[in-house]
Amino acid sequence: MATASIDKREAERRAQRAMEAGRFGDALESLWLLVDRSHVVEHEFLGYLRSMASCYERLGRKRAAAAIHFYLKDVARAEGLSRDDLRDLARCAIARGDRVRAAQDRKST
Repeated sequence: MATASIDKREAERRAQRAMEAGRFGDALESLWLLVDRSHVVEHEFLGYLRSMASCYERLGRKRAAAAIHFYLKDVARAEGLSRDDLRDLARCAIARGDRVRAAQDRKST
């Protein structure tokens, strides 16, 4: 048990240091290790996802960041990052309850 706790803390430190140094790809490696564990406290999991979304945005991987924001129910942010993907815009419109817009975005694909 103690080993898992130490590994978790070390992965958190590595992710934080990498983000502070602008090494977002390296940060993602550590963050993936953190979210991929079998037992993760929900507030920690959500924090890791927010950090991952930030890294993906910094790397220019807007669709990956948008998917995480969508999962986090931050539909406005997901939509803002999805301007170039009509399928994702349609998903955001459905989440907002705007079925007309969703159909328009979907028809354009």
